[in-house]
Amino acid sequence: GYTYQWSWSATLNGTYSTTFASPFATPSPSVSPTNLYPGFYYRLTVTDACGVSVTSTPILVGSVTAMTIAATPANVSCYGASTGTITVVTTGGGLTQVATAVSGSNTYTQAVSSFTSPNRTFVLSNLPAGIYTVSVADATSSCNPSATVTITQPSQLAISGTQTNVVCNGASTGAINLTVNATGSTSAIPVTFLWSNTATTEDLSNLASGTYSVTATNACSQTATASFTITQPAVLAGTVAATPVTVCNGNNNGAITINGATGGAGTYEYSINGTTWQSSNSFTGLVAGTYQVSMRDAANPTCTKDLDGSAGTTITQPA
Repeated sequence: GYTYQWSWSATLNGTYSTTFASPFATPSPSVSPTNLYPGFYYRLTVTDACGVSVTSTPILVGSVTAMTIAATPANVSCYGASTGTITVVTTGGGLTQVATAVSGSNTYTQAVSSFTSPNRTFVLSNLPAGIYTVSVADATSSCNPSATVTITQPSQLAISGTQTNVVCNGASTGAINLTVNATGSTSAIPVTFLWSNTATTEDLSNLASGTYSVTATNACSQTATASFTITQPAVLAGTVAATPVTVCNGNNNGAITINGATGGAGTYEYSINGTTWQSSNSFTGLVAGTYQVSMRDAANPTCTKDLDGSAGTTITQPA
């Protein structure tokens, strides 16, 4: 039988060593070796059973071109999704390359690539948002260049709003102005809305008091909800008391007083026969007759209340 011994040297006529320490690895198998480190001379010594040895002519293992990489990210299109990609293009290096992207505790590896001289292209896909250290390992040359890229994502879909409450009890003057703070998507397709009253507009107007909820849906079918309660003041109310004309028929000493006013914003004005409004709840110096008494909310003058109906309030006088 025969024994085989590989040795190496940095130069053709230099000293050949049989010690294979890192970064060298012992060639295997013996006759058709792999694991050869490029850029060095190798020779094989074959010894037979009689101790006769023959050493081959040294062979230079060709050196590969130093590898460079370029990494280009494609961002996540929907908040929280894993749709990002990193395209890694290498130049140089050996034939066996593996691309790896690491973000935190997550590692993504891609050994499949396409080659169009002089570039080899890897695509790492299904990636969530994050900061990635991208490297390509070259088993032949032990090259391992790296780059850092960031995959971003849109902010989570979020909505908020401001409301306008009803100012007069029973009216439909409420409104809700909705704001989309973030769409949660990079799509140009707008966010859609569905309100609890079946409206599909972003904003609502001409609302009566009550609770209104909305669901916003983005192009990724993600949703966000909000709810608003439109309030209204209590109904205006008061009690009318008439003081009759006294002493003589035709005198003008009658009076009308409104007592126990409630509702609205809490401050009131009063009128008889729809004429001048006053803050005092008492009208004096009145002659006998029928008067129409009304009150209104001083803070919201459009809110009025007829206190005595179509019959009005009658001030009597002596015969």
